[in-house]
Amino acid sequence: MSQVTRIIPSPPTTLLEFVSAKYPMYLETFKFSNVKNNGKDFAEAFYFDSLISVTDASVSTITNTGAVSWTIRTRRNKILAEGLSGCPKYFTPHDSYGDELFGIFDILIITKMVIEYQQVTKGTLVIACDNDASLNAGTNKEYAVKYNQKYFDLMWAIQDILTNIPITIIAKKVQGHAEKKKLRLNKYEKLNVEMDLKAKQFRSKLENKTVRHNLIHFDASRYSIWIHNRRVSCDIEFSIKSFIHGKNMKIKLHEKGDLLEDAFDLVDWHAIAQASKMLTIGEKLWIAKFTSGFCATASQMRYREIGKTTKKKHKKTIEDEVDNIAPWNDDLCPLCKLTRANTKHVLCCTDSEATNFRTDAFLQLQEWLTIQRTNPVIIQCVIGRLNGSNADTFSSHMMEVSTDPIDLQAAQEQDRIGHTNFLFGRVSRYWKESQRRYFLHMFPTKNYSADAWFKRFICKIYRTIKSIWKYRCDQVHGMELVMTSKREKRP
Repeated sequence: MSQVTRIIPSPPTTLLEFVSAKYPMYLETFKFSNVKNNGKDFAEAFYFDSLISVTDASVSTITNTGAVSWTIRTRRNKILAEGLSGCPKYFTPHDSYGDELFGIFDILIITKMVIEYQQVTKGTLVIACDNDASLNAGTNKEYAVKYNQKYFDLMWAIQDILTNIPITIIAKKVQGHAEKKKLRLNKYEKLNVEMDLKAKQFRSKLENKTVRHNLIHFDASRYSIWIHNRRVSCDIEFSIKSFIHGKNMKIKLHEKGDLLEDAFDLVDWHAIAQASKMLTIGEKLWIAKFTSGFCATASQMRYREIGKTTKKKHKKTIEDEVDNIAPWNDDLCPLCKLTRANTKHVLCCTDSEATNFRTDAFLQLQEWLTIQRTNPVIIQCVIGRLNGSNADTFSSHMMEVSTDPIDLQAAQEQDRIGHTNFLFGRVSRYWKESQRRYFLHMFPTKNYSADAWFKRFICKIYRTIKSIWKYRCDQVHGMELVMTSKREKRP
């Protein structure tokens, strides 16, 4: 009878072998990481004093690329572990909150691996980060995580680590970009500046494809959502709707002549979705009707009246029926009486009074932009184009005030997207990047957010065009009071 021999694998002799055998999904984390002495120094330091760690992220909304740099040291600044990492490619754009949170996740992964390999039973680790929201979410094991929160799957993975390591985690807030704000920096601020520089350098390498690093796996024990090999970690409803309807919407807008297919991808649709959360239900409904052309303009009303008459079995012609029961005898603009009226025409009607009202509305927009600390270059370009003729372009106005490549790219993309689409809130993401650079340059000591500014900007555009629409309605209904009464008397 043959004897079966059981081969018992030898225990791992290095930290990397341990990770490969037990946590292969974390191997990519170690690709650009360096844990000194297989974590032995790391483990020993826990028994003598608390350790400190700092992470920072670098994000580009233009290339949609994020990178993090992190370090773990003793209080005497001895390096125990350090590393770099590319951030996962999400279905939605990168933001600093998510990428800083991912940097904290990297630190916790390394710490967990060292603790298990070196059998650490106690200790204290201070985690420092300049993003308060990321720090709070990434260090509090009591934090309640729901599926509809941003980066819910990443936070689940962080929670699992926090609840299964035998050490104390302490959150430490650190001031970001402190080198621009004061002369003397503490050790956390110095390390934050160092991590910021390293993260930017690594992000540049990722963008230039001189290195490849794309972590995608967080935790195999939890479910995750994927679309086209990209994680859906934020705005689940928006992401699924975009996937289902986005392609059809692109085709439809192209067929209608509203937005060319290549220009569709230049629009920051995610920012539009985020901005819509700041609007009332009534505003959302009106914007959907106006941008789709369904508002009650002359062309729409005539179309509807003709549609009604086709359902009536009369001997009269459709034209006779419309003349008798409705004021919409044609689809011309009731103000200028020159052009077929639709929602696009409302924004460029040549009626003198309508033109004067639009000029006043754009002046109010200019004043609002100034109050919001908007880049003066953006103000001059946008307001100049809105008040200009049809032959004007965003690029021509931008070239008069700026030579910066980002500013010029914003104007060029907006020209491709279109002037009317700008007023429909369909704007290039480069406007946000231009504003972000302006904030960093002019207000280095302030924590102004270009993302928040961009959302407010889109909302203001919507409210500006709504005021133009309300003016048009007031004028039309005032002129057609008798006709309106006639419609109301219909059985």
